Amino acid sequence: MTVPSFFSKFPSLRLFLSFPLSSLALSSSAGESSWTDAAIRASDLIKDAQSVLFVTGAGISAESGLPTYRGVSGLYNDGGAALDEDGMSIEECLSASVFRENPSLTWKYLLQIERACRGAQPSKAHKLLAQAERHVPRVAVFTQNVDGLHDRAGSSNVLSLHGNLHKLVCSKCGTTRTVETFAQFDDAQTEIPPVCESCGGTIRPAVVLFDEYLGDETVANYEKELGMSMSNLMWNWGADRPLKERPFDVSISIGTSALFAYVNAAALSGRTTIEINPCRTNLSGMVDVQVSAGATEALEFIFKRLGWDT
Repeated sequence: MTVPSFFSKFPSLRLFLSFPLSSLALSSSAGESSWTDAAIRASDLIKDAQSVLFVTGAGISAESGLPTYRGVSGLYNDGGAALDEDGMSIEECLSASVFRENPSLTWKYLLQIERACRGAQPSKAHKLLAQAERHVPRVAVFTQNVDGLHDRAGSSNVLSLHGNLHKLVCSKCGTTRTVETFAQFDDAQTEIPPVCESCGGTIRPAVVLFDEYLGDETVANYEKELGMSMSNLMWNWGADRPLKERPFDVSISIGTSALFAYVNAAALSGRTTIEINPCRTNLSGMVDVQVSAGATEALEFIFKRLGWDT
């Protein structure tokens, strides 16, 4: 994957970058007596919106039966299970550097993740986000998930920031193909890692591995949707530098603990921001409303109050 010049200069930056909280003037909005009170406030903020951005993480796919990466019911939440036989952490095994040196090891865990996801269907929450397009002129979904469930639910404007697990690409010639599952690789006789029939290069899923940069195409689509460059977003955010270029009326973070750069900037610029997450996160104190509930439960309540189809 190629690296945009901006990221070449600042290799530690990612699109959902965690800004140092010590530099932020955090103000808590968690005064609601229950999550339904918060959801009522959220629906009031959404009702007149002409554009809504949904930023989703593992929490929304957990409702499809997919294990989250870490945390309660996480695929690798057990500290012992997080280490390979060679004593490497799962993050190391799923890193670009290990893939280059030992692609079989990386594929071992990619296969585990895909098997855990196999057969999953979009949750009610995924479908509700797709239905939002009937009621709001401009809707976008930015997801950190690689399961493709937003697309399958019918959302038409999805940016999968970390790629798609079911899209395979040759790391040498760039040839791509899409597969429904990795079942073809379950046979003990199948060569792992798989190799490209065209050039013999090593095949990999088109996902962003640890210590790897987002691809040029992803960054370009991100900038196109927001109408601003990454450099402007990273360095020109804050109450004294409001977002001016094609901002969303409302930004809603669902099921993720990551601090997402655009949502941070929107919150600090006075744009409307909402978080839906059963647990409080570093973002909770920055948003206008924090709804402490699961994605489907909260979205169904909000959509019904708005008079939207559920």
